Amino acid sequence: MRWLSDLSKIKNHASCAIIDVSSCSHTQVHFSYSDLHKRALHLRASYPHLYNQCIAISARRLSDFVSALFAFEGHCAAIYLLPKNGLSDKTRSNKSIAAGHPKQENNLVHETYNLPEYAQLFIPERADTQTLKSRQAMQNEGLNQQSTSKVSLDTQFYLATSGTSGKAKWIGHNTDSLTKAIKLKPQLTDLRWALCYEPSRFAGLQVVLQSMLSGASLLDCSEGDFETRANRMLLHKVNAISCTPSFWRQLLMQKSSESLELQHITLGGEIADHAILRALSHRCPEAKLMHIYASTELGVGFAVSDKQAGFPDKWLSEGVNGHFLKIDAQNHLRIKPNIALDKALAPLIDENGYYDTGDLVSHIKNRVIFLGRASGLINVGGAKVSPEEVEHVLLASPLVQQAKVYGKANSVLGQLVAADIVLKQPLEVSTSEAKQSLLTLSQNNLARHKIPRIIHFVSAIDANDSGKIMRHRAADETAGKPCVIENSETNHE
Repeated sequence: MRWLSDLSKIKNHASCAIIDVSSCSHTQVHFSYSDLHKRALHLRASYPHLYNQCIAISARRLSDFVSALFAFEGHCAAIYLLPKNGLSDKTRSNKSIAAGHPKQENNLVHETYNLPEYAQLFIPERADTQTLKSRQAMQNEGLNQQSTSKVSLDTQFYLATSGTSGKAKWIGHNTDSLTKAIKLKPQLTDLRWALCYEPSRFAGLQVVLQSMLSGASLLDCSEGDFETRANRMLLHKVNAISCTPSFWRQLLMQKSSESLELQHITLGGEIADHAILRALSHRCPEAKLMHIYASTELGVGFAVSDKQAGFPDKWLSEGVNGHFLKIDAQNHLRIKPNIALDKALAPLIDENGYYDTGDLVSHIKNRVIFLGRASGLINVGGAKVSPEEVEHVLLASPLVQQAKVYGKANSVLGQLVAADIVLKQPLEVSTSEAKQSLLTLSQNNLARHKIPRIIHFVSAIDANDSGKIMRHRAADETAGKPCVIENSETNHE
């Protein structure tokens, strides 16, 4: 009952806790900390039969998600956090479900999200109807409201990894591992956070908990186009944002973002390169700027606040935040965390307790630089290319707003390096000049096999619900004909 107890301590806080925004009607609803506390208490009191049970929560509205989260932490044995919209769209489109067949709904949800059979589906939007049914069940079974005073449990939270294909892979956390990186300082209550991640993902949940447990305000910006989100942030005077570098690049393109008076800037989920760190530092020189290394599997590893890419190499010998780091023979970053990891990760942990993150790094002078995911390498005639390494070179061009690099099948070499490029607007040069500029930049900074041979100039690059670039998709053919770059004789190997 820790989170509900923490919420009770700040229920009289004057600031607004959550600003909910409907993706359909765009209406806005404000919820105070007192409102959330009452709703959470009501939910817990209404569902005593869920004590020590396993549930799966799916909520469309942020306020419903937070209310259920705080109500059942310490009450349920396990909680699976389902996507914000995916469940509702899939289940409500099924005619048999719409007709009121809960068993069929549960079967569909369990199959779609790979849930254990004993997990009970809980949709907060239906709480009023469900409450009536549960109260009747309580009367029939002789249950009462005394279950709200039962011993608080160490609830296990299960979060899905950020992959976009196949069955969900669930990773377990407890309250301690989810809140280890949360900062509780008086000055943080004045922050107005924008939630740009899916709240059920690890990164989104961190923003929710940081905001709620510190008494700050939280604006739902997890849906909508970037212009709409930027305007929403400006309207509600957002001063703290956490999102991926790809999201930041899109946000910086919006005119209204120039008027945001940001105090806290956080990047995560992708590699934070020098170009985006420099752009954000220039835009908001007074803001606290940091990029965070975290994952669903590990939790929060560390935060880098010196406005440089990568992290200091002294952490390899000294550790950071109670974590120990090392680089293995395959140039993978390994971490020995200060928390117990999910048992499912055992195959990736060596005999000394170091977890293989799967992230490729390079030790350069006094810095460790991230190169990309080992699983995402492009194979060019047997030579391996990191898409992120090539992207960082392209993003250094003043002409480029966003870039995605991927492998394109080739009958001779196996794969060629291809790139989707969003050019900054207004474009002051022709596309042919832009192509030549990118070719020259690549030749000067990349080995020959890493140079993009195919470039698509596109209007946008798709990202998943966490704001990460969707790397399994090639350029949309409707985006225009590709600009093909001929092989260069220059060799920088």
